[in-house]
Amino acid sequence: MFGSNIWLLVPVLLLVLLLFWPRKDTRSKDRVPPDLENRKSPFFIKPILQLGNRPKLTASEEVEIHWHAEAPENDWSVQYRQSAQADWKPVPVSRSNKIKIEGHAENYRFSATLSGLLPGTDFEYQVLKSGQLELSSSGLTRKARGQAQRIVIVGDMAEGGPGSRKIAFQIAQTNPDMLLMAGDLVYRTGRLQEYLKYFLPVYNSDTSSKEIGAPIIRSRIALTEVGNHDVGMPQESDIPNLDLAPDLMAHYILWSLPLNGPVTTGSKKHVAPLAGKQERLNAFLQAAGERYPRIGNYSVDAGDCHWLVLDSNVYVDWTDAQLLSWVEADLQSAKDARWKLVSFHHASFTAHWKHFDEQRMRILSPVFERHGVHVVFSGHNHTYERSYPLRFEPAPQSNGKLIADNGHVDGKFTLDKEFDGATKTRPNGVIYIVTGGGGARQKLMSEHPEGKLVALPPFTVTMVDNVHSFTCLDMTANKLSIKQISEDGSVLDSFEISQ
Repeated sequence: MFGSNIWLLVPVLLLVLLLFWPRKDTRSKDRVPPDLENRKSPFFIKPILQLGNRPKLTASEEVEIHWHAEAPENDWSVQYRQSAQADWKPVPVSRSNKIKIEGHAENYRFSATLSGLLPGTDFEYQVLKSGQLELSSSGLTRKARGQAQRIVIVGDMAEGGPGSRKIAFQIAQTNPDMLLMAGDLVYRTGRLQEYLKYFLPVYNSDTSSKEIGAPIIRSRIALTEVGNHDVGMPQESDIPNLDLAPDLMAHYILWSLPLNGPVTTGSKKHVAPLAGKQERLNAFLQAAGERYPRIGNYSVDAGDCHWLVLDSNVYVDWTDAQLLSWVEADLQSAKDARWKLVSFHHASFTAHWKHFDEQRMRILSPVFERHGVHVVFSGHNHTYERSYPLRFEPAPQSNGKLIADNGHVDGKFTLDKEFDGATKTRPNGVIYIVTGGGGARQKLMSEHPEGKLVALPPFTVTMVDNVHSFTCLDMTANKLSIKQISEDGSVLDSFEISQ
């Protein structure tokens, strides 16, 4: 009798197994706290950690928290602490005028300044609305002189492809102290909608994974520079037009950076051009404020390094005596910096055909050499490239100009081929690195159908053009250790520079 009814017990046994079988916890360790789940976000743009107009190191550091929200009410609050044992300290919140960018919800920029922070230390902050927690994060201040630091450099980043998310995840895995983005943060024209769709969900995500990205820019200071796509110029001849896309040049709306560059707001020389109806121009200028165009060129100190960031787009004439004088004066003022680093988007020296003749920035090479610049970082090409330490002496074209109409710059090279970054680590010259493999969906350079590279030019040590990657720089007072890391975490190249 028991045997004839045993099959009736099978469904019961299966149900018991389903109910009580141990389950693997698939929740991410970075999962959003339960009280924030299933709640409509009040943020139009979630909080971003920003340096603001603070180019110099101070004994007591400050950082800014910026976010955007549609609600105009002043019921936001921010609090922070420097250790888990300390009491939360409230700080005032300021609000911008209404930002009206056609095609997007009207919103306001809110910001709070955290002060009295020690250099090179962690802190926690919370953003609340009506007393209710909306976002919490840790952060890190700039390093002081003498403190070791890790800086990640990456360009040509967000267009919605899986490479971008993998790169963001791998950057987070290296736990950098600071991030520098070497232009072309979003594709194709630097619009706010491209940031909202491609960049912010990846670099300011609530969770961390290869499929999503990581919450990097809410916890680490990010420095940025403008590439051609960031200013709506996929081609050099393009004139960004707000009548075609009212949310162009979001770079100047989102980022708060030092304002110590040479270009003033009222100038039209060396400034990204902009067209469109006056009401759209006014809306952009109000949203950007003093950041347009001044954050195109600036310098900043961090730990033992002085970092100079330049706008290399075609509208800037770097043969201009005033601009050259500013670069000279800036580098000269950094006498006490152990390391001098420069970054701009368009590579001076590249092996790849696609942007090979865009050599305008070569004319600054003698200035870098005179003032002891160690490394120059660029993007633009979706590759990793490293040059020999080199010195370059520009030579005029046949018409007397230093720069040809196509951007080509002639000149004489002196290469230090004895430097190997392992046994011989003191370079005689400047090392130029292209780190434009940040995950843009557009083709890696190896995938372009024509113009395949036959041989590396004499100034190039190595090039990797078939995988997305970023640069990881570890710095002490006497040594730079530089690695190029791929989207799967493998090391593609490494070398050291010593004083």
